[in-house]
Amino acid sequence: MLGLLAFGSLTAFDLFGRWATAPEQRAFFRADYATLARVLTPDEQPVIAAEYPYDLDPLDLELIRGGQPLAARWFDGRTSLLLPARGGSLFAPAFARPPGSETVPPLAEVRGPGGQPGLARYATATYPFLPETHAEAVGNHLLLVGWHAPTTIQAGETLTVPVGWRVRVGGAPADLAFSLKLVGPWESVWAQHDLSPVPPADWHVGDRLIVFHQLALDPATPPGIYRLALQVYRRETVTPERFANGEDRFLLGEVRVERGAAERQATLRFRHTTPARFGEAVALLGYEIDKPVAAAGETLGLTLYWQALREDLPDWTVFTHLLQEGEPTRLYGQRDSQPVFGAYPTPLWQRGEVVKDRYDIPIDPQAPAGRYRIAVGLYDRTTGARVPTGPVPRSLADQALAFLARLGLPYEQERVEADRVFLRPNWIERR
Repeated sequence: MLGLLAFGSLTAFDLFGRWATAPEQRAFFRADYATLARVLTPDEQPVIAAEYPYDLDPLDLELIRGGQPLAARWFDGRTSLLLPARGGSLFAPAFARPPGSETVPPLAEVRGPGGQPGLARYATATYPFLPETHAEAVGNHLLLVGWHAPTTIQAGETLTVPVGWRVRVGGAPADLAFSLKLVGPWESVWAQHDLSPVPPADWHVGDRLIVFHQLALDPATPPGIYRLALQVYRRETVTPERFANGEDRFLLGEVRVERGAAERQATLRFRHTTPARFGEAVALLGYEIDKPVAAAGETLGLTLYWQALREDLPDWTVFTHLLQEGEPTRLYGQRDSQPVFGAYPTPLWQRGEVVKDRYDIPIDPQAPAGRYRIAVGLYDRTTGARVPTGPVPRSLADQALAFLARLGLPYEQERVEADRVFLRPNWIERR
């Protein structure tokens, strides 16, 4: 019996003590909002940070207040900051405090039962806003007034871009969403963040809004120059709002993506070592081919590993030609491009940098069965003149041999001609 009583006491303490006062439970049952409903005076018109403002029912808070109406506005405190034109108070629970709140001293704070951070009250006038460097109208209701974007980031990191807005006509016509994309060559999208931080009824003339976009870059994002493209659209119809220039997006600028640390280490793990050199500027250290045997009509994957031997390289294009042995002029497959799908041209390369460069070469469906080689080289994209090959310095050959020894692979001599390198043979089969 004593054991049962002791167990029951512990269970009750866990339920009404530890569990009920845990921050995650207080957040789930909105205990901080219940506190807020009690402390607000009848004439206050605050802005309130919430975790999911679209899910909140103001009627709940009015019931807690004994039926007194609540003249409050809501926004998503995790991803935005709403600063009303008339000033006033901003209330934020610990789980939905706007970015940057750690630098703003609260006017007051109601702590949780265990002393953990709880509901905080701030003066909106003390929050810093972005410098208003622009006045770009979008749709009928908003002005894009400023933003801050880093110019360089490593693959695998998260790019944070705060964007500032000002409301010029109250009451949004629809539920607006904000979108920021990291755009690469051929309009490819490498990262994107969409959010709707403020319910439509809570837009007031003169309000200022900061939307904090978080672009999480994949570790495999190729190095290169990317653009930041901003859009505003209506959530229900996905209809874009037009900017003053008539476009449905606004380019905030360019970002240079550098290879992350993990990708830099992986770069050296190629299977076949050449080595070869083009001019005094670029070395082809090695390569990988995804399969030794392919069928006519398939695609052959080739990854090249270049090294820049100096800075300020010319703007060169890579060519990859699939040739049958014995027929040096008949092409059975070809892929030409600036390096890394056009995202990382040679003028951006840094001395000593190793660049991983992928090509998917389509094989002619009429290619006869037999032995083939891939010829690789560089040419000037303006004149079409090919870059001549040159003698391989001893230091470069030693470096290639060291890579092979580290990986336990044999050295393989490739055929080097005046302006191209022939890689190891591949077999093409007929379907």
